[in-house]
Amino acid sequence: MNENIQIDPEFQSLVPALTQEEYKQLEDNLLQDGCREPISLWEGIILDGHHRYEICMKHGLPFTTRTLPLRDRDEAIIWICSNQMGRRNLTEEQRHYLIGKRYEAEKRMGAPNPAGNNQYQRSDEVAPKVWVQPGVKPPSRRMTAYRIAQEYHIGAASVEHYHRYTQAMDRIAKVDDQFVKLILNNTIRLSVINAIKLSRLSDEEIYAVTSKIRPSMPFHLDEDEIISLLRSVKHSTAHFDQSASATPPVTVKTMPKYDPDAEASSLALTIPSWRSSIERVQQKANLGGISAGARSSLESELISLRSTIDGILIVMGAIQHE
Repeated sequence: MNENIQIDPEFQSLVPALTQEEYKQLEDNLLQDGCREPISLWEGIILDGHHRYEICMKHGLPFTTRTLPLRDRDEAIIWICSNQMGRRNLTEEQRHYLIGKRYEAEKRMGAPNPAGNNQYQRSDEVAPKVWVQPGVKPPSRRMTAYRIAQEYHIGAASVEHYHRYTQAMDRIAKVDDQFVKLILNNTIRLSVINAIKLSRLSDEEIYAVTSKIRPSMPFHLDEDEIISLLRSVKHSTAHFDQSASATPPVTVKTMPKYDPDAEASSLALTIPSWRSSIERVQQKANLGGISAGARSSLESELISLRSTIDGILIVMGAIQHE
């Protein structure tokens, strides 16, 4: 049986690493008391118990397994994320990453929630009323975020915000996975916004930043530091390119001065018309008498608008995300 057990790199990456002290304590406990808790498997792949499995194999300790009846990889990812969220020693970064990863997997599944009696299954008691009104079609575009938000007592906008963070971490990890591990275990402090900005750079630019940072103590990587590292690598790259070619650099014509307030000012001028339209419907329409289809459509768009507003307020710092 042991020979058939597999370790999947993606699944293992969802399990936060133990500190040296935590690993030593687990090892001592297993040597003294044995492996009492079964290792959770799906199709022979470890979902929970990577550290216990490693220690048991190292010392030749016996262990048991249990196989979970999950349908596919996405359901396995959801199970792992939900299971790991029960740990008390998670950093905020790990917590945000797991929420974003679960949201991503559930969106891919395209279903309200995986079937069966797994521990991440939603209880109807916590479901927002908008999804359980008789004859009303649920606003499926936002249902996943709102359901996960209910479970973890955060805002739906935060769930979507964490998903963007997860995408950024996965993008950076393709270039430097060790750097991402340092972020998730809180050795390197990198804000969600700066993580997203960093992830949008080229592989070369990302590595120019990440490869130079391997702190022995907690380190806060802010935007100024990232820009400084990028400037240094771009200067050396430009110098190399110029020395390798006799072609003079092309000059750029003078461009209009960039106005950082232009987009925000335009939006601020547009919003009053939206508010006026909403207030007019509140005053003139008989919302209690509209059809189920119209109600569902309006609810879906209002929820989407509220989520978008929450997201921009978080970015602006006007409200603090959970």
